[in-house]
Amino acid sequence: MSVLGWIAVPGGRIEVRPGAANVAVLRVLIVPRLQQQLASTAMEDWPAVLAQAAPVVEVQLGDAVLSPLTCRLRILADSTIWRGFFGHGITVNPWQPPEAPPKPAVNDTLQQADDITATYRAAGNSPADPGVAHGQLAAWHRTPAAAPPAPGAPAFAAVDFHRATSLLREHPHVLKALGLILELELIAADLPVSASEPHARVRVGWPQSPIPVESPWTAYQLDAERVHFLPAPAGDITAGQVALSDASKWRVVTVDVDGAVGKLTQAAHAVVDDPEAAPATVLPALRSAGLQLARVDRAGQLSDRSARGRANTAAGSLAEHVFTAEDLVLGYRLDVRPQKSNTWYSLHTRLARYQVDGMPIGSGQILEEGHLKPHAAVKDASGALRADEIVARWSGWSLAVPRPAFDGLPAVGEPTDAAGALIPYRFTMDFEVAPESLPELRFGTAYQLRMRVVDMAGGGLLVDDPDAAASPTAETSYTRYEPVPPPEVTLPDGLLVPDPDHPGQIHVDPHVLGPGGGLEQLVIRSSPGLDGFSTAEFADDPTYPANARRSLTPPATTFQLAEQHGVLSVDNETGWARATRAGGVDPASTLPDPMALGVAATLPPQPGGPAQAVTDARPWAGAWPDHEPKHLELVPGDNLRLSWLASGAAVSPADDAQSTTVRVSVPPGHRVVAEVSSTILRDHLDWFAIGALVSAGAAELAVVGRHPMVNPPRQIELVHAVRKPINAPSGSLTTSRTAGASYAVLHPHDTLLGLHTESTAQLNLMADWQEWDDTATSHDASVAVPAVPVAYGATALPEIRQEFGDTKHRMIRYTASAISRYRAYFTPADDSAFTVSTTLEPVSVKSSTRPAPPHVLATVPAFSWSDTSRPGGGLVRTRSGGRLRVELDHPWYITGEGECVAVLVWPGTEDTVPAEVRPLVSWLNRDPIHPTPSPQALATETMFGDALDSLDVVLVETGTTVRALPYPVFWHDGRWYADIGMPGAAQTSYAPFTHLALARFQRESLDGLNLSTVARSDIVPVLPDRTLEVHQDGDGLHVLLKGLSREGNKPNTVVAVLERCDTADDGTPVDLTALNTAAAPAFPAWVRVPGATAAGQTNQPLPPIPVPADGSRLRVVVREAEDLPSTAAGIIDAVHELTERTVYLDEVSLPVV
Repeated sequence: MSVLGWIAVPGGRIEVRPGAANVAVLRVLIVPRLQQQLASTAMEDWPAVLAQAAPVVEVQLGDAVLSPLTCRLRILADSTIWRGFFGHGITVNPWQPPEAPPKPAVNDTLQQADDITATYRAAGNSPADPGVAHGQLAAWHRTPAAAPPAPGAPAFAAVDFHRATSLLREHPHVLKALGLILELELIAADLPVSASEPHARVRVGWPQSPIPVESPWTAYQLDAERVHFLPAPAGDITAGQVALSDASKWRVVTVDVDGAVGKLTQAAHAVVDDPEAAPATVLPALRSAGLQLARVDRAGQLSDRSARGRANTAAGSLAEHVFTAEDLVLGYRLDVRPQKSNTWYSLHTRLARYQVDGMPIGSGQILEEGHLKPHAAVKDASGALRADEIVARWSGWSLAVPRPAFDGLPAVGEPTDAAGALIPYRFTMDFEVAPESLPELRFGTAYQLRMRVVDMAGGGLLVDDPDAAASPTAETSYTRYEPVPPPEVTLPDGLLVPDPDHPGQIHVDPHVLGPGGGLEQLVIRSSPGLDGFSTAEFADDPTYPANARRSLTPPATTFQLAEQHGVLSVDNETGWARATRAGGVDPASTLPDPMALGVAATLPPQPGGPAQAVTDARPWAGAWPDHEPKHLELVPGDNLRLSWLASGAAVSPADDAQSTTVRVSVPPGHRVVAEVSSTILRDHLDWFAIGALVSAGAAELAVVGRHPMVNPPRQIELVHAVRKPINAPSGSLTTSRTAGASYAVLHPHDTLLGLHTESTAQLNLMADWQEWDDTATSHDASVAVPAVPVAYGATALPEIRQEFGDTKHRMIRYTASAISRYRAYFTPADDSAFTVSTTLEPVSVKSSTRPAPPHVLATVPAFSWSDTSRPGGGLVRTRSGGRLRVELDHPWYITGEGECVAVLVWPGTEDTVPAEVRPLVSWLNRDPIHPTPSPQALATETMFGDALDSLDVVLVETGTTVRALPYPVFWHDGRWYADIGMPGAAQTSYAPFTHLALARFQRESLDGLNLSTVARSDIVPVLPDRTLEVHQDGDGLHVLLKGLSREGNKPNTVVAVLERCDTADDGTPVDLTALNTAAAPAFPAWVRVPGATAAGQTNQPLPPIPVPADGSRLRVVVREAEDLPSTAAGIIDAVHELTERTVYLDEVSLPVV
């Protein structure tokens, strides 16, 4: 069954009629819920049916329903208009209850605004500390919320009757013409006063309606003076307006929150996610967004409204429902009152023209107010609703009329072809702003906001209602968040030229600025000479065009900023000219930012530059907006200096607008970043948001152009290029290494290796050394160390690390090469043209791993021989015993160059040797078969010789300190060996047994890692020294063999035998001796001379031996032997040679001189 819902809506202010009863207007919103088509029903021509209506107005006071009130129906409906909309066969889809709206997700804009304020307040109060800005920005590195699904292309169904009336509900003027909004006149005095709870109720019905009517109750508010007849207050609504004065519910925000959040999160991810990104020093620029009215906890408010909607839907019939102001809201109307004004301006006043089928609806153009939708939400592709805490935003234009646009799209209200296929009527609406209805939004001005409620029947308080300002916001100053841009840099003549490869396009001609030059890179070049550096070499070279000067012009503003600064609100001709420039119609003629007072030139603190900022500012010359340009010049100099060239005007330097050129001198091999920024007038500081964000002292920096939130600088690089670094590398390197590391860290003696960091971009090191492996000889090795970047103005080089791939010790000679920082500023050439090199002193890279213990293959006695002349003639031959040869297994040099074998001895006395150390040091013992004194059992350092700088070491096994005697290792016949000299041991006892404690030793090792664990040698005797004296005189040949021998009655025997060789001495050695002296040998051999043998003992001269005078080839063979009696004496007659052991055997060729 079709039903019409008649919703009573109290009409606002009581109409005062002098000489007659005051009238209260009661409007009725009619909501059709049809089940059948319009034809042949009362809805076919509803205005005609309505003309016969007799509405009944009932009032309920408490539980009592009063007698119907007298009312008069105003005839507003027009059958022609009805047919214009619904007379073309519009379809009626049977009415169905609408789906309950879901709970929307609301963006927490106010919390974000507070976070933005906190961020910029912290950074703004510390503009000189870039770490604060970086830290604040890093706090915005948040996991980004999942982006809502993008709405798909909307799918529009053909508009039926119910959809049409729903869409037209936004236009009460049209609904009145259709008879879907009625206006009833009541006698105000007949209405019971309803100033407080419980409120009286009113409803309207039509008992004789051809279509059944559902009439819910509406609670109303009527003050005792009967001034306002309004829906009863509820929620945020009281007396027809929203209670904006409640600061716990409503706030005004002027910054573009969404834009700021997007910039901050994007910048945070850029600097935090990229480890190579430079730290952020400034925060992204903010933007003023007009006056934005935000509802605190709007999520809760919309959730409650959604719940009420679902409850109303579930209730079905609304006949017994009681509506309040919150249920009857069509929209809000935002009003603004500028500071120092008593006038409230509606932001919704407009001139409207509605037409259907080309017929005007009403009297043509009408003056009306639009409204905004306070509970609007956007449905994304997933069907979820999304909203914001911002309810309304005023940026200087009407909220009910679109800003003029010149984009070629259909005007608002003009139907498109697609709309014509879906909508069975031609409905148009045109809006324009009513003259003088809008206030101006201006920086530096405070504003109050108030919100009037427009009910579902289009009624509510009017803008000029004296009681409509009962609950406005506090005054809010509108200030500028946008910074004042830095001065523009004018393009040099000829920089942009047609691109021959792409007709119709332009590109940068690189020859105009020379190598390395750029729009914001100024370059001069010099070369060293007898009188220092000079630019003369490059002055007339066309390869290097002049690139040391730039012109600066005032920064351009935007149309919106120009408007909100009020500079367009002048006479038509001037204002239009300024608007044209601000709108970018002619890119060559922009409108300067009206807040840009002048140019601040600064040398900020920077590596290699000043420690404190050097700033000097000058105002623009000429009247705004036609300022004269200024200029920046780069010149050579001995010191870094910034100065403006005085104009000669009789004013203070800071006021010298005619001072047009700022000059920066830069020494050779240096570069500096100069900053140019805009200054502002101190009287305009209150027009900027920074005044409310930071301290007065920090804000004052904006006046001189040095606050990054207000005066972001433009950086211009000034370069004084040289081909080669000013200094060659010098000094020395040391190294460090950690245990087990295969790399070494190199340390310059002065942290910089003598480099001039301002002119040096990179340090290259070439390492050369002798590589020792398990072979007899070393071989050359060479490798380049990874290039070392040199930071401009650095006080220390970064860590220099060389990777070796092992832990060995090496002696490295480094060749250090400094590479120019300014190569790109010269024409290409060989590397040598941009490099200076130095070869440094060798440096030790220590072994970083403990050596492995040596593997001892054998230990045997060893000797060394030397010959000297005997005073008076003859030969003295010395055989130095007292040494052992230790043969070692492969590999050797596992710890690198200089690896030794070390003998370990206890540094104290025998009674102090700890028990656990005794097996780990060297010992001696007497040979028990010889009559000789016992040696000292504990080997001491004094017993050894030829060691390489002995030292204390710590045993690996026990941590005890002992003495290490290092010996070099040599290569012979495919084997490694070391000769251990023990002269002290050989002189105290005859042939004592020695048991050595040995270890592999690397002196050039990290502390505590120079010694291996201990390896023991075999027990081996140390043979004594011997000295043989041989001379010849008239008595014959005299032989004496001296040295430590056995004691007692068993001295060693010495036998000297003269031998002849009949083979001529042609240099060929003869090694054989003929034992049969009876016959001459058949081969070259030595033969004993009969009767030419002498015998004796050590340390006593032998009897003279006669020497034949026949000139034959002779030699004397000397042999010393020990007597070793057979243990089987008396049982076996042992051969004589088996009862003795040779101790010494030598031969001397005669004659001896």
